[in-house]
Amino acid sequence: MSRRFRNSWTAAYLDGSWHFINCNWGARYTKGTVKASEVKSRDLDLLYRYDDFYFLTDPDDHIYQHFPDDPKLQLLGKAVSMEEFVRLPVLKSPFFNNHFNFIAKPQATMKTSESKFEIIIALPKTMDLAAKLHLQSADGTMESLVGKTLVRIIGSKAVVSAYLPHPGTYYLTVYTADAHTGDMECACSFQIKKITTTKTVCTDTATETASIDTATETAYIGTYPDVDFLGPTPLARKYGFQINKRMDPSMLTDGSERIKMNFHVTTHCKLTHNFICLSKNQEARDFHQHALLQTRSGSGLSYWLNPPQAGFYLFSLFAAEEGSTTFVCIYKALVESKMAEYSYIPPYPTTLRKWFDCKLHQPLNGELQLSSKVDFHLEVPTATDVAVVIGQKWHMLNNQEDSWKGAIYTGGLSGKLRVYAKFNASGESYSPLLEYTITSSHCY
Repeated sequence: MSRRFRNSWTAAYLDGSWHFINCNWGARYTKGTVKASEVKSRDLDLLYRYDDFYFLTDPDDHIYQHFPDDPKLQLLGKAVSMEEFVRLPVLKSPFFNNHFNFIAKPQATMKTSESKFEIIIALPKTMDLAAKLHLQSADGTMESLVGKTLVRIIGSKAVVSAYLPHPGTYYLTVYTADAHTGDMECACSFQIKKITTTKTVCTDTATETASIDTATETAYIGTYPDVDFLGPTPLARKYGFQINKRMDPSMLTDGSERIKMNFHVTTHCKLTHNFICLSKNQEARDFHQHALLQTRSGSGLSYWLNPPQAGFYLFSLFAAEEGSTTFVCIYKALVESKMAEYSYIPPYPTTLRKWFDCKLHQPLNGELQLSSKVDFHLEVPTATDVAVVIGQKWHMLNNQEDSWKGAIYTGGLSGKLRVYAKFNASGESYSPLLEYTITSSHCY
């Protein structure tokens, strides 16, 4: 074996159990990209940093990275053979430092005939994650495959999906962010071999065996925009963000129904969002008016999404403390719309800064037609007056048990329509809640 793969460490008996200490690996690491056959110190940056994993390492974890010459020095109840060692998945110190675990224990190399491959990792808390997929060519070089991985945080699990377009040898690597530097570091890696399947074809004259690539039989192989991971972000904890633990942040719609998402935030904070189209061969465009904060009552939030056309859309929810102008992302969801090309989906109205403890029933269409009568119905329980304002004309809505209702004529001029509320009975100040557009058409 090459000397550069040799290593040494110290064993310590502490409080009735054995542990390992590796000062060399625990105090520094290299950073850089080189070919495995051409490792040179000048190609790599040597960085000094304490890594907790290599100090008092449990033997059950140590065996994933080091194989002693003497099996007894594994310090395990049952020694692992070389054959078993090479089948262990590649797990790096970030995997152990972050207390990750596998739902179903994988091996270093796995075979599949399917186009979709998944690894599920149990998470003790929400983490920044990402995944990359490489295809090994016949000459040993690696090709990075863009848009073939997706990481979804669902409850306390990270579902890492890889789409294998054709038979071959792939390498799937999962990364997590370092808590101190924010750098993405390898947590674990796997080799995946996609194989062909065979089926028997019967003809009038003979029976033949045909090799089939399962990906060619699947209309949709899987190509996603580069979105790192989906679901709640680590910063969501600061705002007490909660979501249904079984809610998948990757969604599919044909445009026939709205997508509805319910959240909770336990702190009083400001919220905003964007809804960006990320489809191939199209410039990224924010369709924020096709995402509506339909209800914000106490800690409860209800968002409705309605993509305007076919494609991928990334919904991002941002939060900021009261008095701050710095918004941070607390949740991400990916929506794939397969609606018909000729369909028209109108935008929602825009919710404004005082849309708090409110619920909108109608109108949900953000584009209102000229010279038409529109029924308004919204809940603003803390308001003393609610008015619809068109130009300089104010139309007061009627209060019916905390619901405000009224039929409003839009008039003959295009422009903006706003809904205002007054929250102090003795004051004269009105705050904006919603904004609509009065138009004669629904063209972009």
